[in-house]
Amino acid sequence: MRFTVKYEINQYRIFDEDRKPAGVLRRSLTSGNSLEIFDASGQRIGRAVRGSGEIIVEETGNEDLHCVLEYPSDAEGHIIQEAYTRPPMPQRTVIGLPGKQIELCQTRRREFQIRTDGREIGRMTHMQSAGKKMTLPDGFPEKYCGVVFAVGFLMLHDDDIEIV
Repeated sequence: MRFTVKYEINQYRIFDEDRKPAGVLRRSLTSGNSLEIFDASGQRIGRAVRGSGEIIVEETGNEDLHCVLEYPSDAEGHIIQEAYTRPPMPQRTVIGLPGKQIELCQTRRREFQIRTDGREIGRMTHMQSAGKKMTLPDGFPEKYCGVVFAVGFLMLHDDDIEIV
C-alpha cells in the first residue's frame, strides 16, 4: 500500500492510494521535538517525542514505546561524528509494535527502509520535500502508519542544527 504525506501548516496529512485519509500528525507550536498522532477518524493515538538518543511514543491507553536511536560507531563503540559542528546522523531504530518489531534504517540520502525479521517490507522516500511517500505492505494496520512516519520524521531531524 502506498501512502502520500502532505504538509499543511503545523501538520502532516497521510493519504492512501485512493486519496482517503489514513492519519494526521500535528506539530507542537512551541517545539519541533514532538508530534501528536491521530488516526483517519481523528481519534488521538498518541504522541511521539524526541529525547536524547531515543524517540518515545506515548500511546493512549498502552505502554510507552522507546525507540533507541543507533548511530554509526567505530570498533571501540564510540559514535562517529563526521564534522565537529555537525551531530551524527542516526542510522537505525526499532519500533516495538504489538505483534511485530519494525526496524527503520536511514540511508545517507535521507530515505528510510522499513524492515521486519531482517527483510525489507517498505520504504519512506522524498523525506526532505513537501510531499513525502511511504510504502507499506498490504494488511499493515493503518492505525500504525502515523506511528511509523512520526518515528521516521523525528529520526530524520535528530541531527538538525538550530541557528539563531
